[in-house]
Amino acid sequence: MPAEEVDQNCLILVNNYFGVFEKPVNSIIEQCGGQVIIDNSQGIYSEFPSNIDQIFSPRKFFGVTDGGLLLTEREIKDIYLSLPVDKSSERIKHLFSAEETSKNSCYQEYLEYRKSIQNLELMRMSASTAGLLKSIDLEYCRIRRHRNFIRMHENLGEYNELNIPVETPGGAMCYPFLYKNSDLKHRLVQNKIYIGTYWPVSSMASSSSLFETRLRDEMCCLPIDQSMDDDDIEYVAKTVMSIINM
Repeated sequence: MPAEEVDQNCLILVNNYFGVFEKPVNSIIEQCGGQVIIDNSQGIYSEFPSNIDQIFSPRKFFGVTDGGLLLTEREIKDIYLSLPVDKSSERIKHLFSAEETSKNSCYQEYLEYRKSIQNLELMRMSASTAGLLKSIDLEYCRIRRHRNFIRMHENLGEYNELNIPVETPGGAMCYPFLYKNSDLKHRLVQNKIYIGTYWPVSSMASSSSLFETRLRDEMCCLPIDQSMDDDDIEYVAKTVMSIINM
């Protein structure tokens, strides 16, 4: 949308999908400047001008159950300090369960946990979440994620119907793989490969396009997190290939 068509009294929320679409986001920033708020919940490593408001979701990348981050130059310190402080101890159970069993086996528990945080009031980050985030080697995680992303793309890029930019040095949230096989996601889960589903409520949008519906139903957000090594990546890629070549 050309900048002259944007209402000057409006703000524009722009999603950095999967943490790899920095170019189109920067293009919108160039056109609309301070009207932009970046939803960077899938791109915690992506870098944009510091004067642009940005929101982040560390729990999509690291072992925490809650807590968001806001990057802004607005004067909001007094508002922030007036907020109650969150407590995370009751939510940590599903995270431990996933580590000790598997994400797939704890999926129902995960859904209940996710529902429990949907309508939380605005609060300051809990002390336990803040402490966990401070203990993470962020650069190590970024390097591992980027390496895993590249290796996944080397294996599956030619079959991926999404045009995925791979030049970004950031650590993506996942490797988004789109292929015309509506059973692929289910088959991967059967093979104990956790596949997250995003935007489940998009089916309620009357203006959803066929492509948007495909993203919800057919796209597989393949895991590339920092705990995975080369063998893990090869297993996921080979499993995908075995299913689509059947």
